[in-house]
Amino acid sequence: MILYLDASALVKLFVAEIHSREVQAAARVAGICATSRIAYVECLAALARREREGADPERIREIRDRFGIHWPEFMVVELSPAVLTRAAGYVQEFGLDVCGSIHLASAMDVRETMPDLVFACFDDALDQAAAGLGLRVLPEGVEPC
Repeated sequence: MILYLDASALVKLFVAEIHSREVQAAARVAGICATSRIAYVECLAALARREREGADPERIREIRDRFGIHWPEFMVVELSPAVLTRAAGYVQEFGLDVCGSIHLASAMDVRETMPDLVFACFDDALDQAAAGLGLRVLPEGVEPC
C-alpha cells in the first residue's frame, strides 16, 4: 500500500492529535508514504502557528527537528507542470483551495503508477473529492460525492 498524506495527515505523524494513532498505524504498514513538496512548508507553518498560539517553543523545536530528519524518507511529489495543471482543474471541478488541489493532483499522479494508494486527509471537501475520483481514503467511511 502507498499512503499519500496531505499536510493535515502528515503532521499527525509528529504531533499527538485526534486520529494521530490511525495515521501512524497506516504509515507503519505502508510500503511507501508519499506527499507533495508543498506539504513541507505547510507542516512547518502549522508548527509555527502552534508556537504563536502558546505551545512550548522547545517542544515545537523538537518536533520540527524530528520532522526535518524524517522528511527525506517520504516519496515527494514535485510541483511539475502536469501536477499543477491537474490541480488547477480540481480548483474548478471541486471548489478546493490551492493546497488541497495540489495534494489531490499529487496523489492522482502517484496512483497512475502505483494504484494501491490510500489518501489520508482530514478536510471534508478534499476527502469527498478524493473519494469521488475513486481514491480509497483514510479514515475510511467517506462517501463519494
